[in-house]
Amino acid sequence: MKVSKEQQDEIRKKLLEAAVDIMTDKGFHAATMKEISNKAEVGTATIYNYFATKEKILFAYFLEKQRELAREIADIPDFNAFTLKEKLQSHLESLLGIYLKDREFVLMAYKMMFDSPLRTFAEFAPVKDTFTETVGGFIGSAIENKEIIEHPFKGFINNLYWDYSSLMILYWLNDESEGFSNTSQLIDMTLDIIVEILKSGIIIKVTDILSFLFRSHIYGNVRSITRLFSAGND
Repeated sequence: MKVSKEQQDEIRKKLLEAAVDIMTDKGFHAATMKEISNKAEVGTATIYNYFATKEKILFAYFLEKQRELAREIADIPDFNAFTLKEKLQSHLESLLGIYLKDREFVLMAYKMMFDSPLRTFAEFAPVKDTFTETVGGFIGSAIENKEIIEHPFKGFINNLYWDYSSLMILYWLNDESEGFSNTSQLIDMTLDIIVEILKSGIIIKVTDILSFLFRSHIYGNVRSITRLFSAGND
């Protein structure tokens, strides 16, 4: 019998929820695909139609949370009227709110990914791309509204912000303060700095300096090599 798209989505959701529960309880390596499928009340063979490995389940969880985040942001009244800082702060704090009920699982997943970065970074790319595309939209709107100046290296800025957000998530995962108040304060203070940097154009100035040094260094080396060859031919 053919399974509808809605049924497939429901099965996928049940498998992800079951995987979170079992991996949180037993750990990633001890959990088995059979246990996950049993808890989701799905046939053992069926799970492989959705996820070839446990690693695929792990990355699918984070991608699904990015989609959930997009829906949550879309439901915020007058979000488009927010300042850049308000958008970035709402986006990041909403993500932490989504992770909250699975916090122990997210901590386990982050530890595992950082233990084997070369293997996991490429697989995590769709999650990063979804995140940076959204943030890029926030920055693009801020440029159009003259809130910040035009930046020629938007992709570079988006990637830097992804790294910053990852650090904030790691801080939150280890934050023992009541209501994660330390994380909230840190995000508030650091976003102030980030937005001021984007307004000031200091990133452009720094990249101009680095570009100048690079060109000067390369040119200097070429001249040195040319002199050596000239001396050798004399």
